[in-house]
Amino acid sequence: MSSNRFNAREILEASRPLIGGWVMIDSLMAAETLFALDYDYVGIDCQHSLIDMTQALKLLPSGQGKAPAGLIRVSHNNVAEIGRALDGGADGVIVPMVNSAAEAALAVAACCYHPIGQRSFGPFRAGLGGNIAALQQRACFVMVETEAGLMNVDAIAATEGVTGLYAGPGDLAIALGLSVLTMPTPALLADALTRIARAARNNGIIPAIHAVSPEQAAEFSPLGYAMITLGADLPYLRAGAAADLGALQDLFSIESRERTK
Repeated sequence: MSSNRFNAREILEASRPLIGGWVMIDSLMAAETLFALDYDYVGIDCQHSLIDMTQALKLLPSGQGKAPAGLIRVSHNNVAEIGRALDGGADGVIVPMVNSAAEAALAVAACCYHPIGQRSFGPFRAGLGGNIAALQQRACFVMVETEAGLMNVDAIAATEGVTGLYAGPGDLAIALGLSVLTMPTPALLADALTRIARAARNNGIIPAIHAVSPEQAAEFSPLGYAMITLGADLPYLRAGAAADLGALQDLFSIESRERTK
């Protein structure tokens, strides 16, 4: 929970993208497992999971500078919810479904105190202190994942106070009439994602994206992305359990065939 763990200049000039983890399971043990790994950051999802804001704040690590940065994807672009995430110690927020510069400005305002923004002062997590400048140096990522967002991407990227554009390839694929999670990435989607990354870089902010696999991350990185979230705890649990279950079922099937010979 440091004051600024997403320095755009440093991240844009780095030799490799930041790599992040993702929490969807409402379990302290699951979150601790990911925060203990060598990720650059870990996102906690309050939009597409059973995790609410109270639980999300409990999943954040309490130490400062000892764990990956902690981001919270809020459920929607709401001043109160964004403020609560930051007052609870998140290093930044990811705001979904941002379609215009005005909506991006609302997200920024929710991260900043008066008279700049609309955030109410009240940090309650131990160690946050009362330094206004430091408390306002929290990341504000806005998600571009709709036709409207793509159409307005340059204006969104130019919105003062936005830390980065976080592309949502799943929703964007649907908006473009494509199937989700298709590999290799369809040209139409790749062009849209390239446009988002270019808009971010042209404005000196961070282009970020979510990838479901290392192979997909390897496709997204050359498009210009400097921050890539890799997978999530729930799909990892599902895939690992399914793989071991299938392997054991195959072994028992082989043993059964051997006994019947």
